[in-house]
Amino acid sequence: MSAGDPHRGVRGRASSLGIRLWVCVGLVLAVVAAVVVSGVVVNRDYHRAVGSVHDHLQPAQVALAEVVEAVDNQRIACLSPQPPFDGAARQHWLAEADRATGQMDRVRVLLSGYPELDRSDAALSDDLDAWLLAAPAGSPACAMTVHPGGAGEVPGDAAPAAVALEGVNTGAKILVTGLGTRTTAAWRSVDDDREAVIAYFAAVSITLLIGTLGLAAVTSRRIVAPVSELEQQLHQVARGTLGDGPRRTPPRGWFTSTYHEIEHVQLRLKEYQSAARRDSEALEQEGEAVLGLHRILTASGSPGPRVAVAGALIAAEGIMAGDFIDTVALPDGSTVLVLGDVAGHGVGAGLLAVRLKCAVSAALSLDLGLRAAARAARQVLTDEDERFATLVLVRIDPVGGAVEWLNAGHVEPFLRRRGGRVVRLEATGPLVSSLIPDTADIWTTAGTGFAPGELLVLITDGLSEARSPAGQEFGEERVADTIARLPAAKAGEVLLRLHQEAERHGTDWHRDDVTVLAAEVAPD
Repeated sequence: MSAGDPHRGVRGRASSLGIRLWVCVGLVLAVVAAVVVSGVVVNRDYHRAVGSVHDHLQPAQVALAEVVEAVDNQRIACLSPQPPFDGAARQHWLAEADRATGQMDRVRVLLSGYPELDRSDAALSDDLDAWLLAAPAGSPACAMTVHPGGAGEVPGDAAPAAVALEGVNTGAKILVTGLGTRTTAAWRSVDDDREAVIAYFAAVSITLLIGTLGLAAVTSRRIVAPVSELEQQLHQVARGTLGDGPRRTPPRGWFTSTYHEIEHVQLRLKEYQSAARRDSEALEQEGEAVLGLHRILTASGSPGPRVAVAGALIAAEGIMAGDFIDTVALPDGSTVLVLGDVAGHGVGAGLLAVRLKCAVSAALSLDLGLRAAARAARQVLTDEDERFATLVLVRIDPVGGAVEWLNAGHVEPFLRRRGGRVVRLEATGPLVSSLIPDTADIWTTAGTGFAPGELLVLITDGLSEARSPAGQEFGEERVADTIARLPAAKAGEVLLRLHQEAERHGTDWHRDDVTVLAAEVAPD
């Protein structure tokens, strides 16, 4: 089988995190854009309302007041009691006429954008023009229907001028009223827009406050709290006390992958600490002699063709264990996996385990078969009335695509089929003990298919019966679930995963020896 990419999962999580970050950035930019656009609209409306009042309505009111004033001055000039109407009075009348028409034109320009006032200022302008034409400068009574001296009706052009003047007065009143109403409405609009601006800034402030609090809460929950917990665990690792207390649930979300990666580092550090502790204890167990016995217990021969094997033995005390493993290549190209477990642990169990391993491995190397190897182990225990052992032997035939096994009271091995389904290799006889009669048929064998892409895992009860500080057992079901969840059937990977799961469980590694042996078959 081709080796998988160990960094694929990390790259996948990094890619997913990058996508989430870009989505968050996009959402933030969208919110900022919406806030800016709404602010521009509110600000534009406010300045438009203020500009309408200051640039148009108020100047129009001033100009209209000058028109009215100029007309009144013209009336006064026309009513002058000193005939003839000439000289300074005539010049004053002409000046006021120019001022009235000029200011009226300005009013028309200023109110050009207000349709509701257009008809009123147009009518006033027409009435003003009509009055100025009907009351030419020099007329003896340019604005009266009655002679100033009270002599009665004035003939000629006085009546049309009076009618036009009445129109000017009426039109001025209408326009003044409409302009005042429109100015009042404009000021009200200014006040409304000012309140909208205040409300906008208040909403922005509240949004920023809520966003800041939310960001602080998310940061505290997703980053600060997990980092603080990791700091505490690293501190425990430094002191060698990791796993002594209750374990917290890891955070959810994008920080989870980083959390677990760092947690794996912690577990590896814990393993190194345990190894250092066992090495230190080994010095108290007769140094070189103990190391030699340990090598015997853990040494494995080279497997046969196309078979890959990985195994690990963790002693409960120092490095002397009651468990033993081996790999024996047979002449026909098959490979036998050996895993045994002597009751107890420590130096006494370790010495007996060495004897058992030597007897079993010798029988297998002579190609005597699985049943003969089990009977050889039984002979070693002849004088051990208080000792017993469990033993599992599995012969892997890569050419025939099958396995044959003998299980003498041992934990049933796990066989992971393609797709992740896990089956068990049941016991085929009792445990190995001097109390068991030495007969040829006491142990039998069984067989099943075993193809490339499948995985065989053997364990001792030190793993399945491992307990957390709360007394909860690790269990064979958890072992099977861990094996089933492997991304690929790799012998080396399953050892690491099972040890990490046991560490997460809070396993007491001093309670019993823990041994795992795994094998796979490479494709043709």
